Amino acid sequence: MDEFSTVHYPNKEERWYYFTVVRPQGLPIKVSATSPEVLQPIYDGIADFLDREAKLKKKRMEEKRERMQQQNSYERETYY
Repeated sequence: MDEFSTVHYPNKEERWYYFTVVRPQGLPIKVSATSPEVLQPIYDGIADFLDREAKLKKKRMEEKRERMQQQNSYERETYY
Protein backbone atom coordinates (compact mmCIF):
# COMPACT_ATOMS: atom_id res chain seq x y z
CA MET A 1 0.00 0.00 0.00
CA ASP A 2 1.49 3.33 -1.03
CA GLU A 3 -0.23 5.36 1.70
CA PHE A 4 1.80 3.67 4.43
CA SER A 5 5.32 4.52 5.49
CA THR A 6 7.60 1.98 7.11
CA VAL A 7 10.06 2.00 9.96
CA HIS A 8 12.38 -0.69 11.28
CA TYR A 9 13.06 -0.44 14.99
CA PRO A 10 16.44 -1.81 16.16
CA ASN A 11 14.87 -3.93 18.91
CA LYS A 12 12.16 -5.45 16.64
CA GLU A 13 12.57 -8.09 13.96
CA GLU A 14 9.64 -6.99 11.83
CA ARG A 15 9.22 -3.81 9.83
CA TRP A 16 6.33 -1.64 11.07
CA TYR A 17 3.90 0.11 8.74
CA TYR A 18 2.27 3.35 9.80
CA PHE A 19 0.33 6.41 8.75
CA THR A 20 -0.11 9.74 10.47
CA VAL A 21 -3.31 11.71 10.93
CA VAL A 22 -2.49 15.42 11.05
CA ARG A 23 -5.28 17.34 12.77
CA PRO A 24 -5.96 21.07 12.48
CA GLN A 25 -5.58 21.33 16.25
CA GLY A 26 -3.52 19.25 18.61
CA LEU A 27 -0.78 16.74 18.04
CA PRO A 28 -0.65 14.36 15.06
CA ILE A 29 -1.78 10.78 15.61
CA LYS A 30 0.49 7.95 14.44
CA VAL A 31 -1.21 4.59 13.80
CA SER A 32 1.02 1.58 13.23
CA ALA A 33 0.91 -2.18 12.73
CA THR A 34 3.25 -4.97 11.69
CA SER A 35 1.55 -5.49 8.33
CA PRO A 36 -0.33 -3.39 5.78
CA GLU A 37 -3.20 -5.90 5.87
CA VAL A 38 -3.83 -5.13 9.54
CA LEU A 39 -3.46 -1.40 9.01
CA GLN A 40 -5.68 -1.11 5.91
CA PRO A 41 -9.12 -1.43 7.63
CA ILE A 42 -8.09 1.14 10.23
CA TYR A 43 -6.92 3.50 7.51
CA ASP A 44 -10.14 2.99 5.52
CA GLY A 45 -12.29 3.62 8.60
CA ILE A 46 -10.49 6.84 9.50
CA ALA A 47 -10.58 8.06 5.88
CA ASP A 48 -14.34 7.35 5.64
CA PHE A 49 -14.99 9.12 8.94
CA LEU A 50 -13.00 12.19 7.90
CA ASP A 51 -14.78 12.30 4.52
CA ARG A 52 -18.20 12.16 6.22
CA GLU A 53 -17.17 14.87 8.67
CA ALA A 54 -15.97 17.12 5.85
CA LYS A 55 -19.23 16.66 3.92
CA LEU A 56 -21.30 17.33 7.04
CA LYS A 57 -19.30 20.46 7.80
CA LYS A 58 -19.77 21.70 4.22
CA LYS A 59 -23.52 21.04 4.43
CA ARG A 60 -23.77 22.95 7.72
CA MET A 61 -21.85 25.87 6.26
CA GLU A 62 -24.16 25.98 3.23
CA GLU A 63 -27.26 25.87 5.44
CA LYS A 64 -25.88 28.66 7.62
CA ARG A 65 -25.06 30.75 4.55
CA GLU A 66 -28.62 30.27 3.24
CA ARG A 67 -30.12 31.31 6.60
CA MET A 68 -27.94 34.39 6.69
CA GLN A 69 -28.92 35.32 3.13
CA GLN A 70 -32.61 34.90 3.97
CA GLN A 71 -32.21 36.98 7.11
CA ASN A 72 -30.39 39.72 5.20
CA SER A 73 -33.11 39.82 2.52
CA TYR A 74 -35.76 40.31 5.24
CA GLU A 75 -33.77 43.14 6.81
CA ARG A 76 -33.63 45.02 3.48
CA GLU A 77 -37.40 45.10 3.03
CA THR A 78 -39.17 48.32 3.89
CA TYR A 79 -42.69 48.29 5.21
CA TYR A 80 -44.88 51.42 5.25
